[in-house]
Amino acid sequence: MYTKLLLVIIVSIFLLYLFLKKRLFQRLKQEWLTHRLVRSLGKLEQIKDNYNSPKSKLKRAQEAANVLRSGFWVNMLGQKIYLEKCHIDDYLFDVNRALETNFSYEQINTTKDEVIGFRNGETHKISAKLQLDVSRELEESPRDYQILELTKDANFTLEEIGTTEEELELLAREYSRRLEVSFVKRFKDWATGESDFYQESDKFEERISELISDEYYVGKFTYEEVGTSEQEYKEMMRLARRREVIRWIDYLKSSAKKGETDNSFARKMISESLKKAELTLDDFNITEFNLDQIGF
Repeated sequence: MYTKLLLVIIVSIFLLYLFLKKRLFQRLKQEWLTHRLVRSLGKLEQIKDNYNSPKSKLKRAQEAANVLRSGFWVNMLGQKIYLEKCHIDDYLFDVNRALETNFSYEQINTTKDEVIGFRNGETHKISAKLQLDVSRELEESPRDYQILELTKDANFTLEEIGTTEEELELLAREYSRRLEVSFVKRFKDWATGESDFYQESDKFEERISELISDEYYVGKFTYEEVGTSEQEYKEMMRLARRREVIRWIDYLKSSAKKGETDNSFARKMISESLKKAELTLDDFNITEFNLDQIGF
């Protein structure tokens, strides 16, 4: 009897210990989280104070002056980011805040005349000239839109930075033309079997139709301008359509080997590809019976 009573007491004490331990753990956890939150808020407040401190204002103004002078800033990946209107406004704001805090132009590493120049659009011109140089290299997307926005915002002409709207349009067209030449080359390699990287015939046909019409945003192209001819284009389409039929027949065979019994999708694609290619299964030495054998 005493043994049973002792066992009950021991179990009760153990359960009470577990309960208190859980409560204690929860309380410690809450206190720890509260402590972390207070510390985080304190750090945020400290960051805010540091950000608004005279020393931080001066440092940001010095950096801003350098950026406004150069027309670009460098991101964490080392890429040059050319200034647009919103960027220029932000950097000018940093310079103005430092001046309002009674820092001198000398402390900011600039001059009154230079800051007046920043405000009057000198940075806009610097950035626009840099972006014009990039556009002329034809290695990156043309920056005609950004350049025109800068001229509009600072009220200067394209002639002042050594260009015209006609040149910007020609640069955009030439950059686009080079991309289309690469696009045509990839499709040709697929169609002729030099590459197994699948190129969808429908999309290519749609793209070519757009390029040689007035629908294209940089103007109409000829077949020759994008690296082909009308005759070669038709031959490429014929070869590519044929390859598409073979591709879907191979897909059907692969599905059958994997034990897949629902081959309706593959059959549908074979049928559509044959129709677009103006071919029949006989052109591939395959009959409907053979296709049934492949599919099961």
